[in-house]
Amino acid sequence: FELVEGIWWGREWGLESLHYALSSYQARADDLFIVTYPRSGTTWMQNVVYNLLNNGQSFDANRTHFFKQNPQLEVDGEIGLNLLQRPG
Repeated sequence: FELVEGIWWGREWGLESLHYALSSYQARADDLFIVTYPRSGTTWMQNVVYNLLNNGQSFDANRTHFFKQNPQLEVDGEIGLNLLQRPG
């Protein structure tokens, strides 16, 4: 890990997405953030929110769509956000 702008960051994640998250990302009114401690049920919480936003469709029904709808801003950066389907 290295300290980048006050954040301990794993080198394997790269710096481009972190810098994008910290400097270029602009939140939108329809953004929804799921923020949890590591290893404390993040995927479970993503599944609950996904179910609420998709009329009860479960995580297992379409895993590809689920992961596109749950990008990690600090890891996936702008690419992950561009793949995200905005609420209609």
